[in-house]
Amino acid sequence: MNQHKRGEKITPARIPTCHPNRKHFNSGLCSSCYSRTHREQLNQALREWRANHRQWVYGVSQEQYDAMFASQSGRCAVCDEPLNIVHIDHNHRCCVGDRSCGECVRGLLCADCNRGLGCFHDDPISLLRAIEYLLGIRL
Repeated sequence: MNQHKRGEKITPARIPTCHPNRKHFNSGLCSSCYSRTHREQLNQALREWRANHRQWVYGVSQEQYDAMFASQSGRCAVCDEPLNIVHIDHNHRCCVGDRSCGECVRGLLCADCNRGLGCFHDDPISLLRAIEYLLGIRL
């Protein structure tokens, strides 16, 4: 027998709309369906945030980004490895400050190549010297 305090409101057990045979969790869903829809909503919000960030910082729209990614076949523009975490490479000498004009965007890079180019400060002479060093060429 249910024992309730006097005046306490009794609410009937909720049944999920997705799987009536499972226990209700939240928002009319069972636990697994709620987790899946919540994860999808978070992923969608993250995709939108990333698109807005690319537009704001690099001046690259989602369509431009998708076209660059497709033209590079989802691979790094330098080492040709598959892109897991994508970095947008741009000429730092073009734009002053934290944002890019969008015209100086060169391509998409993996984290290692982006870091490597950054360490050489986009200086082709320094990069050539590093290549000569790696090849053992003494000039």
